[in-house]
This record gives sequence, structure tokens and C-alpha cells, in this order.
Amino acid sequence: MVSKNDIVSYVYDNCEKTEAGKPVVTKKVLEAIYPLFFEAIGTALAEGEEVRIPGFATFKPVLKAERQATNLQTMEKMIVPAHYSPKCKFSKDITEAVKAIEI
Repeated sequence: MVSKNDIVSYVYDNCEKTEAGKPVVTKKVLEAIYPLFFEAIGTALAEGEEVRIPGFATFKPVLKAERQATNLQTMEKMIVPAHYSPKCKFSKDITEAVKAIEI
């Protein structure tokens, strides 16, 4: 599993370097940006907007229609009201890379 620290370290190690060879941002700055990045995506989705991150994924709210469901414990029928649900579609490159994982 990849953690927040792994992602921050990867970005830090691979970001642009100064002439002295040091990264142009500090790990502290990256750690502060990390939650804001995901907060921005969540806020946009909560406002009904689509979020496109080229080369990675597209996130969008999708309307799910009202439907009838059954409570499996009581077998009682109930109506699930219409609601929005987040949907994520990964880029072609990521999808192909994951499909290429050897079994």
C-alpha cells in the first residue's frame, strides 16, 4: 500500500531541482498541499462539478435513479431515493498499465 508519506517523498524526489541540486519545494510544503489537493476535488464534486486531471482520471457526480431495494435481514421492501454518487474513470494509460500487471 502506498501512504501519504510515500507520495510526498516521491514528489519531493522527482520535482524540479535548483542549480544547487535541491528540490524547489520542501517536504513541509508538499505535506501542506497534499490534503488541499484532495479537498479541492471533493469540494468540486460536492458542488456538482466534473474534475479532470489529464493523464490520471476524471471524477464526476452521477445521478442514480430512485429504485426499490430489499432489506435482506427483514425482507422488507423499501425505496432508495434518487441521489448523486461519485464516479471515477481512470485514463487510458493508467488502465492499460494496471491491466498489464502479471497474474
